[in-house]
Amino acid sequence: MINIKKICALVVCYKDYHATYSCVKSILDQSQSVAKVFVVDNTEQPNLAHSIYNTANVEILTPNKNLGISGAYILAFKEALKQKMDWCWTFDQDSVARPNALEELLRSVNHINDEKIGIIASTGISKKNGNLYRGNNASWLRLTKPNLRPSIYKCDLVISAGSLTNLIYFKEYGYSFEDMFIDWVDFEICIDMNRNDYSIYSCQTSFYDHYIGGSETADYASDEINAKEISDLRLQFLIKNSLNVILKSKSTIKYFYLIYHIYKLTKNIKKIQRPLFWKTIKTSLFTY
Repeated sequence: MINIKKICALVVCYKDYHATYSCVKSILDQSQSVAKVFVVDNTEQPNLAHSIYNTANVEILTPNKNLGISGAYILAFKEALKQKMDWCWTFDQDSVARPNALEELLRSVNHINDEKIGIIASTGISKKNGNLYRGNNASWLRLTKPNLRPSIYKCDLVISAGSLTNLIYFKEYGYSFEDMFIDWVDFEICIDMNRNDYSIYSCQTSFYDHYIGGSETADYASDEINAKEISDLRLQFLIKNSLNVILKSKSTIKYFYLIYHIYKLTKNIKKIQRPLFWKTIKTSLFTY
């Protein structure tokens, strides 16, 4: 049983303060409250000025530089562990939890007979079209077929948004995602947990609204994405991190997916970036 007094939440913020406010407010308005909400502001000149951040159970962490997703997670997880937290409900700034999302996650735990739970994840709903967000199902490595899924089911991968994550795991196994900065950090966490026999669960009765946000995105999961705006730096992290995670997985179809993944990426990058794209792929595969 999960002790609610040892659950915190994390919101990673970068410049979009309106979205961050909506996300934090949705966590504070939950039917089941958390002990603390950590907000990591990756903006170089942080400006989280709203009164909502002055409440006792909201703590702002300001590194005064962009740590990316990986650095923000490590900063917040370490602080949460110092404060004796056991679990962290993670969110990007572009997500809004529905009012009973955490309550439903905790209710679902009663149906799990598993002593090594790594993550129990809420299900994302696309703000754009109202559809189930595909990334949360990790369909390319899913163990359970969609038509056979119960309200909570075991799977290989979930995305970080809405994921109730076991912090004690990191005390024992460390942070394998430390150098990833951004993109596929969540899948790396899941792969690492799987490798150490920790289970990942997706809960189909706990929901949050999600939009793959910002101007820098790339298509590896959904048609919501505007790949034309991705920077060279993020393209390199996307390729390097995704190839590494795919090749580390235990899936019997990983090599087929690797080819498909590269094909999908080639269709969603600017022509001017293609030399960098192929150079990064060659370097990543050779390094692996």
